[in-house]
Formats: sequence, C-alpha cells, structure tokens
Amino acid sequence: MYEGKHASAVRSQQELEAALMRLMQKQPFQRITITMLCQEANLSRQTFYQLFDQKEDVLRYSVLSGYAAFERHLLEMKRFTLCTFTEEATRFFAQKKDLLNLMIRDHQQGIFLEVMHEKLREVLELVEEGEKFIREPSYTFFVAGLSALFLYEVTHAEEEEFHQDIDEFAAYFGNPEIIMKHPAANADNSTEV
Repeated sequence: MYEGKHASAVRSQQELEAALMRLMQKQPFQRITITMLCQEANLSRQTFYQLFDQKEDVLRYSVLSGYAAFERHLLEMKRFTLCTFTEEATRFFAQKKDLLNLMIRDHQQGIFLEVMHEKLREVLELVEEGEKFIREPSYTFFVAGLSALFLYEVTHAEEEEFHQDIDEFAAYFGNPEIIMKHPAANADNSTEV
C-alpha cells in the first residue's frame, strides 16, 4: 500500500476509499471487484495498483485514515492511564462506525483486527522502556480483548455502558499509568495515513 504524501496519490487513495464505502452500502464487499471500484472512483486500474495491492488494502487504508493524528495525540498526552487510552482509542474508532458495521456485515472484521494488532503493537513500542505495563505472553490476550471491546463499543454499546465497560477492561489490567517516549524520539516512527 502506498504510504507517501504526494498530494495526487493521497487524493486518489481517498477517492478509492470513498468509492468503496459507496459500493459497500449497495452490495457485499465480496462482490465488489477492482474494476467496479476504479469505475466508481473514476480512476484507472493502473492507478489502483500503484496505490494498493488488493481491494482489502483499501479497507485497511479506511480503518487507518486519520490514525497518525491519533498517535500524535497520544504522544502529546505523554502520561495517561490504560482507561484513558482505551477511551481515546474507542472514540477514534467510533468515527468509523459506519465502516466497521459494513465490515462486520460482510465478514471483514478480521481486517480490522489485523490492523488493530499491528497498531497496538506500535503504540506499545512507544511506551517508555521500563514502563511496559504488559508482558509479551499476555500481549495477544490484551490485544484481542481490546479489539473486541472496540468493536463492541463502536457498534453496539450505549453511552452509559461505554464508561463502565472501559473501566472494567482497564481494571482487569490494573489500570496502569502509561508513559510515552518523548515525541522527538518517535518522529520517524509514525506514518501519516
């Protein structure tokens, strides 16, 4: 997937993202072809393949759009509890509620979980050394629980349940304080999406 910042390429990625959303509202993801996607976006197949390897990459791009700003926000906060992190991350993904509901409907939530696993690992790499609140053996359990919580909160939970569910999840891990590395040390780690 293209990760550069060239304005016309980014604009084409956004057009393909919007086209995929329009098509998914009309039919299941499995029935959408790259040709259909290109026609809907008014772009060539050549342009598609310069930006993405497969249509699933457009879903990944959609899930991640705006993520770099969320990551910068975490770095600026510097210190926060697991409960605060979970609330902030859930609010970020709540902006993608329509997309996530379409992905669930079309049995594509695995792509969301894959992206979550990758991005949570990256976030944990930004935690100060010695401040790691979760050891490697528990990591998969943590990510699976957090991903499931995100999906549930974004697609089903009522506002009053939201805080209670997040508090319970954070409490399970002891609601530790998370201290991020200095933002300057991570300037080359984040990719703008």
